[in-house]
Amino acid sequence: MSPFMALVVLAVLLGVVVFIIGLLSRKGCVILLGAPAAVLLALWFLLASWPPNPKRSLDDLIGSDKRRLASDIRTSKPTFMDGYFISFRMRPSDFDTHVRPLFSGTGFGPPANLLFGQSLPSGWAAEIETATSALHREVQRQGVYLIYYPDSEMAYASVLYEQW
Repeated sequence: MSPFMALVVLAVLLGVVVFIIGLLSRKGCVILLGAPAAVLLALWFLLASWPPNPKRSLDDLIGSDKRRLASDIRTSKPTFMDGYFISFRMRPSDFDTHVRPLFSGTGFGPPANLLFGQSLPSGWAAEIETATSALHREVQRQGVYLIYYPDSEMAYASVLYEQW
């Protein structure tokens, strides 16, 4: 985290503490002083939990020219995750030809897996929780970890924000 971002976070948290003190002491002027920070924190949580646009995210990960080969593109954003999940359907031949060459293999250290401590998104295969390796790629300072299941023609990926 950059020093400027750290100062912003510290100021917001200090403002929220002032707001809570104002609520507990029932002093209106103290509440008004800390209210902007509390509103900003609430908006921050709300905006941070919205999933990114599925099509744009897939364009960033594998290229816009390859999106036509994918279908059923979905994203999911857990509230406290510094990143998001994306899944898409693609034929095995298209995946092997157009997507796999973009990635290299990597293993997960136990007990980590593709979910990185988050719960399994709805619609995702349960086998993901026990996967010990994935394909990896760095895209715009984001770590992308991808698992592909040719039998179901589904790809599942975690995108982790490495730097803000």
